[in-house]
This record gives sequence, structure tokens and C-alpha cells, in this order.
Amino acid sequence: MIREIETAILRESAGHALEIADEATALDALTRTLAEIDAAENRLYERWDEKRITAAIYEGQLARLEAQRRDAEQSKRQILDRQRVLQRVARGTAVLREMLNAAQDLPLDSFTPAEWTTLFDALVADVVLDTQRRPTLRWRHTSD
Repeated sequence: MIREIETAILRESAGHALEIADEATALDALTRTLAEIDAAENRLYERWDEKRITAAIYEGQLARLEAQRRDAEQSKRQILDRQRVLQRVARGTAVLREMLNAAQDLPLDSFTPAEWTTLFDALVADVVLDTQRRPTLRWRHTSD
């Protein structure tokens, strides 16, 4: 059982490595997009300041740039939030892996319900429901 769980963790970790590379590429692209929006906004202001465009044109184009900025910033925040979640999961996985290695010496087949309860209380801090009401475990942090 322990080997099966460890194999599943390793398989899932490999998939996340590919996603992280894609996310890094996306973050770079979003950073460039935000810089381009800043530059476009500066050029727009210069044209308005030099009276080459009307205030109405300036405000309309500025609103378009602000909408693009909001979209890019939102996308960037979502990626960074996902990365923070994955970092927490990685830490939890490391703790679980340590516990599974330690558990190899335990007689798991002969555990009573009370012993399982004690083990889970020592490992699991909380059970959290996601937006689809699926439960996930929040692991206790070790203070090593």
C-alpha cells in the first residue's frame, strides 16, 4: 500500500513539473504584456499631452488599455496563486512521504480504529472542501 501511494505521488509530481514550465512561460509572456501596456499608456499620454489626440480618444484608448491590464494582472495572479498552492502541496507531499517511510515499520494491517484515528490526528490538520465540494486533506506542518 505504501509503495502504491508513493508511486502515485511521484507520477503526479512529474505532471506538475511540466505544468510549472508552462506556467513559467506564461508568466514571462504576461510580464512582457504588462510592460507593453505600460509603454502604450505612456505613448498615449504623450500624444494627449502634445494635443495630438482629443480627450475623448485618450479616455477611450486608456479604458481599453486598463481592461487589458486587468485581464493580464488577473491571469498572472491566478498562476501565482496556483504556484503557491502547489508549493504547499509539495511540502505536504514531502511530509507524507516521510510519514509513509516511517510507517513501513508499523503493523498497519493490525491497527484498530482507535489507532488509525490517532495516526490521522497526528498527520492531518484539517479536511477542506473545494468549490466542487471535494474533500482534500490539509497536512500538519512539522516543526523540524
